[in-house]
Amino acid sequence: MSAIFRILKPAVSILGSVAQALCLALSLTGSAACQAEATRFASIEKPDDIQLRITMSDGSRRAVPLDDARLDDSRPVAFGDARISDDGRLLAWLSLFPNCCTSYPIPLQLVVMSTDGAVIARLVGNGLPIWTWGFRARATQVALKQSPTHGPTPDHYELRDIRSGKLVDTFDAPQQGVLDGMPAWARNLD
Repeated sequence: MSAIFRILKPAVSILGSVAQALCLALSLTGSAACQAEATRFASIEKPDDIQLRITMSDGSRRAVPLDDARLDDSRPVAFGDARISDDGRLLAWLSLFPNCCTSYPIPLQLVVMSTDGAVIARLVGNGLPIWTWGFRARATQVALKQSPTHGPTPDHYELRDIRSGKLVDTFDAPQQGVLDGMPAWARNLD
């Protein structure tokens, strides 16, 4: 064991972690054990509302198609706000759907994708449009801010577990613009 540590110690000091050094050592032996773990989402490019392109940490590029999952018999027509989790393991975006009562599509679903391209969650909250959102708890949860398309209605906030979709907590502003008693997870979404 001490021989392995002596070999890895310089790599650890350069790479910053034992896990990264171990992945380097494994890759030098031809093992692909850390390859999937090492590839992360690096950046997003959204040239228009129907295209989403991502660059991975290894430099490869991917086009992300609009999610084809139906919601109340309609399909998404555009991408909304897209973000990468701080650790680069997850990519999420708002899916915009046609709306009978507005001239524009509205964000009704948050879609979460892992680095292998699998959609791991489709979250709708309470059914109102999701105007803004953010990753929470090391990208194991998301906070959603929801309200109707028009009118002076107080905002509704939800904290949801990404993997299960389970509702963790809620907060309803007492009136529009009043945020007394707002929990920390609901802050800084605007």
